[in-house]
Amino acid sequence: MATLNVQPKNKSLWWLWLIIILVGMAIVYFAIHKDDHKTSDKIVSDSTATAP
Repeated sequence: MATLNVQPKNKSLWWLWLIIILVGMAIVYFAIHKDDHKTSDKIVSDSTATAP
């Protein structure tokens, strides 16, 4: 009988690297563009409005 050397095909994980890079870019983006200003949820009323 003949001896066959069967080697598994190397699977490329390019999609895994793409996801890792995209997640890393998102983390860097949100770390750089985080809101350092204190925002206010106050409702500013219009001073020109007439009272009933």
